[in-house]
Amino acid sequence: SNLTDPPSLVLLDEVISSTDPIEGAALAAAILIRLANLGLKVVVTTHYNSLKVLAVTNPRFLNASVGFNVNTLTPTYRLMQGIPGGSSALIIASRLGMDSNILTQAADLIHQEDQQLSHIFEELQKTKHSLYEELELANSERRTAERDASEAHLIAERMRTTENEEIK
Repeated sequence: SNLTDPPSLVLLDEVISSTDPIEGAALAAAILIRLANLGLKVVVTTHYNSLKVLAVTNPRFLNASVGFNVNTLTPTYRLMQGIPGGSSALIIASRLGMDSNILTQAADLIHQEDQQLSHIFEELQKTKHSLYEELELANSERRTAERDASEAHLIAERMRTTENEEIK
């Protein structure tokens, strides 16, 4: 890529899927690193946890997710930068009425470290959502404070003007 070339954007949906998850994730990571080395902007969707970890451990990559409401089974369309998305397959299957014995067995089959990583991502999502709400509240309160300060400044100016007129 040449500095005079227009910037390139590469979109990869479920990069290197339909293969062995360990090999697929490793191949996907190698491809993403190569694309980053070439200076390309890349947007990737993935369920590979190792790619989500890559974005945590390598500052050239950034996780993001789009919120999903498991109660209504609908996306929220809120982009959450810095937080990878988690899978809600078991929760959704449960909400859709799947047999609880199957769900229990599926949960038991999930590797312990995957459960821990999913739990970490879930907690990060909750924290990010909470921080987002706090930021929105803080921004609203800041705007109110700025309006109040501006109004107080105008009142003070009027009082100075009135005081000066009275002195004259």
